[in-house]
Amino acid sequence: MSDDKCIANYLRLSLEDDDIMDESNSITNQRIALGQYINGSREFDGMEVLEFKDDGYSGTNFDRPGFQEMMSLARRGKIGIIIVKDLSRFGRNHIETDTYLEQIFPFLGIRFIAINDNVDSRNFESGLPGMDVGFRNIINEHHSVETSQKVKCSFRQRMKEGKYMGARAPYGYLKPAEDVTSLVVNPQTAPVVKKIFELYIEGMNITQVARWLNEQGIMCPGQYKKEELKTGVKKTTNSWLWYPSTVRQILTTETYVGMTVSGKWQVASVGSSRHVRTQEKEWIVVEGTHEAIISRHIYDAAQEKLAKYSRKKKQTHKNE
Repeated sequence: MSDDKCIANYLRLSLEDDDIMDESNSITNQRIALGQYINGSREFDGMEVLEFKDDGYSGTNFDRPGFQEMMSLARRGKIGIIIVKDLSRFGRNHIETDTYLEQIFPFLGIRFIAINDNVDSRNFESGLPGMDVGFRNIINEHHSVETSQKVKCSFRQRMKEGKYMGARAPYGYLKPAEDVTSLVVNPQTAPVVKKIFELYIEGMNITQVARWLNEQGIMCPGQYKKEELKTGVKKTTNSWLWYPSTVRQILTTETYVGMTVSGKWQVASVGSSRHVRTQEKEWIVVEGTHEAIISRHIYDAAQEKLAKYSRKKKQTHKNE
């Protein structure tokens, strides 16, 4: 192994794998375990150690930023050894995990070590891992799938109880610190929601409502989240505007009538980042879960006008 090659410590933790329930799997404890292992072996003396971590990423696929950064260096010949606490920290997809251990790492000349599983590729017969390693990878994948189902059941039960499971509260509401699965009216933005429904029902179209909001200098949801709530994604421009699509989204959000609608989207498969829309019959609807901003009568009037405009638009296109 050339002197310019370094050791890569890889750490991973994800809620989906149920790892968060095991303190021994915390990022901090993984870091300690790897550090003790390296410091306890003279063969690693003088070698540079780099750390790569994925906190909050499932092990069922390898599309993780920390892992990809590590592999980018590995393919450039900068990494000679990859060390993980155990095989499950590396991955829970047995096919992809085996591919790395049996093909990719040997091809790149990388030594792989999983401390708790007593796996060291330097000891593989014929350069390949034994059957016990393959079985462990299969068990790790099965555990992830099983835990994922448990997490889904837990989330679904909370949804049936009317708990709000969204990452952020809809514009017009806040998630109180004492109970982040509930919603309370935001006195700053709820009046804006009411005004949007009022303007739309009284005759303005969606584009006119958006223009009126911009003329009044009212902060759009994105700007409000960033400047007032100090949350939201980073924006590279200082131009914040209300768009017709934003107005439409507010007009079609059932949350404003005091009900919680959950389960509209679901993860395509375990470990996937892709979401697919579910059928309406699968949605979980719970009435009266929080204070309403808009009455059912006003909300239904807005939906009727939106539907009427949509039918008119389709008819116009059909006649063209």
